[in-house]
Amino acid sequence: MPTAPKRLPVLALALVVLVSALAPQALAERRRRGDDPAVEQVLARLDRAQQSIRTLRARIVETRELAVLEKAEVLRGTLYFSRQGLVRWEYDWPERRVYVLAHGELRGLIPSRKRAERLDVSRRQDRIERMLALWQSAADLRREFRIELVEQGTSGAAADALRLVPRSRRVRRRIQELRLWVDRETGLLDRIRVVTGGGDIVTLEITEIEINPELSAALFRLEFPKGIEVAEGLSSFGLSADGETADRGVRR
Repeated sequence: MPTAPKRLPVLALALVVLVSALAPQALAERRRRGDDPAVEQVLARLDRAQQSIRTLRARIVETRELAVLEKAEVLRGTLYFSRQGLVRWEYDWPERRVYVLAHGELRGLIPSRKRAERLDVSRRQDRIERMLALWQSAADLRREFRIELVEQGTSGAAADALRLVPRSRRVRRRIQELRLWVDRETGLLDRIRVVTGGGDIVTLEITEIEINPELSAALFRLEFPKGIEVAEGLSSFGLSADGETADRGVRR
């Protein structure tokens, strides 16, 4: 069976949580610097809506338009998140795949292919989170990205869309831009689009969001079946120990 195509860990982007309320004096200072007031209003709405989030559960639909695919691929699943730095995204269609980020390690399992992968990210977790806008305040996002409002919701539109371009040339090699759709009523993200450095486009739709549900600790443990081959690095996730696609099998 062919190896899954290289891709960016897009589902982690669903966990963009902005936790700092914008102080009026800080907003005035940014206006003096020439920041767009419309952008500031959207970021402030994100901050207010998400500052109280401790855990999150949501349904997701991921659409991938990749150069290696003749037509777009659609995956469906559930996302779980804990503010303690724990993430689980589990696809249930068209096949079951599970990925867990916990305690400095990223693990993946595709049961039907008897494929398991793992990657130590303990030294790079902060950098990965910064690159993916994960768990950052609005102020942090401004340091990492240039931000503009590209779609402003009206009475007929449910969300405002922000375009984020990484300031770092190194990050731009992996991500050309992010687009975040912020619900005008709830202030939560309902869609994310990523354009990778190679021009692939991945869109994530987020629905049925539950804020602060009780999540079992077992959700954030992913045990591999005995005897299964485990690859160091996550080629199905577009990650490896040296930053390239890896598929070096080792036996548990």
